[in-house]
Amino acid sequence: MRSTALKGAAAGAVVFIVAHALEVAAGIGGDQPWFIAALPSALFTAGCMFAAGAVLAAVSAGRFTDLYLLALSVAAGAAFPMAVTLFTHPRGPGNLFPIALIVGGGVLLIATAAGAMVGWWLRRSRSPD
Repeated sequence: MRSTALKGAAAGAVVFIVAHALEVAAGIGGDQPWFIAALPSALFTAGCMFAAGAVLAAVSAGRFTDLYLLALSVAAGAAFPMAVTLFTHPRGPGNLFPIALIVGGGVLLIATAAGAMVGWWLRRSRSPD
């Protein structure tokens, strides 16, 4: 399970970095390059994390409880570049950065866990048990 957690964390970090780069390049969040500063960028990042959770859960073999650990590791992996993005923001993290980190981590975890549940359900519905 340790290698699965590390792979999940790496996948979460890559998904967040790519989603953030696309948001900045396309101007999805407007002039605020932070994913919970605007609804479109929050929805885009949450959608990317949902898709990552669904794909990883659909291709990984394991019990239902293992998928929650996978979702947690993917969200934790995405939380690290999220924090780096916040603290390297041109205007700084701001006074309410602990709240931003908690809300951002919650968005990442909920979206990833929901995607993992959908991926698990898709895998279970296709496998002949």
